[in-house]
Amino acid sequence: MADQERETAAQRALLARVSREMRTPLVAVIGMAGLLLDNDLPPRQRYAAEAIKHSGQTLLEILNRFHEELGIAAEPPAVAPDRVAAGAPAQRRVLIAEDDAINRKVVSHMLERRGWVVDVVGNGREAVDAVQRQRYDLVVLDCDMPEVDGFAASAAIRARETGRERIPIVAMTASAKPGDRDRCLAAGMDDYVAKPFSADALDRVLRRWTEPPAGDSHPA
Repeated sequence: MADQERETAAQRALLARVSREMRTPLVAVIGMAGLLLDNDLPPRQRYAAEAIKHSGQTLLEILNRFHEELGIAAEPPAVAPDRVAAGAPAQRRVLIAEDDAINRKVVSHMLERRGWVVDVVGNGREAVDAVQRQRYDLVVLDCDMPEVDGFAASAAIRARETGRERIPIVAMTASAKPGDRDRCLAAGMDDYVAKPFSADALDRVLRRWTEPPAGDSHPA
């Protein structure tokens, strides 16, 4: 029985590692295909971009099924009160901390199309420093980054908020590891999205954390 438990634990550890290695390039491929589809493409190019995006999403679904079979399915995002009006007013500023250059470009493009001013950094240490220099309406932190990861960066930002307005922090990860949701909340994050996320998922996050509830002029 003990040998079987060790074998199962080893399988889960291997899948978690393979998942990280596979999901990151898949997220990049899906995101870049989405950027192409935002443009006015000739029919053959649009067909190719749609096929690439669909293939990447299918591979991610297969990977998620492996997770479910081994009992390590992704956690749902943190729940927040519903808010009104998707998108953001002009000149809202967001900080994106993401070590992968392609993912930074994809997320930046999505937010810029919604009227946001976007600043980007490549690790958690740079994110903490940026928040001390500039006021942000939203901070998006990748959980897995070099030097300082998203969890540690969020905790450091919260520790320095004494007497300052609380900044909404959204976690962003491709790992789909169990317990990530609890780790996000414990580190002071407000919400959690798994890459690749759709435009609708992004709009839901913006509604939750960047617009006041109906009848309330102050953020929750």
